[in-house]
Amino acid sequence: MKQKFRFFGRFQSKAGTGAVLALAGLLALVVCLSACGTGNNPNGTNLNGADLFVPDEGKLPPAAERELISEADVLGNYQGSTLVTMDGKQYGPYLENITINKKVSGNLFFRSPKMVYEGMPVDIGYKFEKDKNLPDTGLILTPAADGKSFSFTGKKGIMMFYAKNDTEEWEVRSNTSINGFIYKKGGTVYISFSVVYDTAAMHERFPTMPADQHKTMSSSMKNGLKQ
Repeated sequence: MKQKFRFFGRFQSKAGTGAVLALAGLLALVVCLSACGTGNNPNGTNLNGADLFVPDEGKLPPAAERELISEADVLGNYQGSTLVTMDGKQYGPYLENITINKKVSGNLFFRSPKMVYEGMPVDIGYKFEKDKNLPDTGLILTPAADGKSFSFTGKKGIMMFYAKNDTEEWEVRSNTSINGFIYKKGGTVYISFSVVYDTAAMHERFPTMPADQHKTMSSSMKNGLKQ
């Protein structure tokens, strides 16, 4: 405990009270999650070990059920239910709002500004956007040959942490990755994707987190709806 408080003292002198509160919230989140039960397992995934979890964003419907879709259809805001898995335990579903769009430069970005974890002291978001100073950043959107879906990938995502009821972001650059697809059916645009978080970067940024916790973290959304 003395080591933890010494770290907080150094951190406060450099970053100020607001940043300390955000970090304190993150540490509280670790305590809360480690005290949770075994979680539920709606996907039937083998969760006996943390390394066995593979995020499942589902599969595309048959081509006959899908409609032609354009990039203009893809861009916009989405909402859906997301399941989160940490260290082999599954939590949720949580309501997640995301945006896929283009910047003035024409570069695509994917942003999940804040996923509210009910009953937890910290909320988490993430984003994938092009950084001209870093390779392999941003979002890559690829149309299917039949014109009836798009797939997308992103690397080196930025994780964002928020103290509860606070809009200030605490960013962590990382190797977080995303994979997913978007399609149209019955006039509605759907999105499914999975995210694998870089927990090593999280531990490096917040060194007081217990080393044996938050070793893996993933999430998945199936059939979110464009708003």
